[in-house]
Amino acid sequence: MKNIVFRKIRNILLFGIAIIGFLSCSVSNEQIINGHFKGEADIITNWSAQKKLSFNLNIDSNNKITGTIGNATITKGMVKKNIFGDTDYIINIDLSGYLIEKEKIKRASIKIPFNYEKDKIIGGFGTNGSKIGGKEHMIMSGTNLVLHKTLNY
Repeated sequence: MKNIVFRKIRNILLFGIAIIGFLSCSVSNEQIINGHFKGEADIITNWSAQKKLSFNLNIDSNNKITGTIGNATITKGMVKKNIFGDTDYIINIDLSGYLIEKEKIKRASIKIPFNYEKDKIIGGFGTNGSKIGGKEHMIMSGTNLVLHKTLNY
């Protein structure tokens, strides 16, 4: 009986480690999305006066991202396959500065789930934050994100 319980626990742990390893994989070399992308998205949170957010992304051949989102600077960013979502890819980005300086809206990170179609990034976005607390603390969300590739690397 103890051996059966031990084996089940071991299998669960091994499965968990395998999933974590799989999730940490970046886009393979065959599927790299690189270049300069520029565009905007509709802000759908009702507490922001600004209704559009601009995106200016540089994605290198290692899937690392630099650039700006709104008024904020990207300090760290990476493209990965999106295993659990409804899109093919996801971008995870750390930010510095205000997303919307005029409204003093600042967030530490943003996620961009997207599909890549004909040199366009198409998706939405969501920042870190809470479900309550006003514009100082709440999640900012957006949809209709379209970023056009303007330069190849």
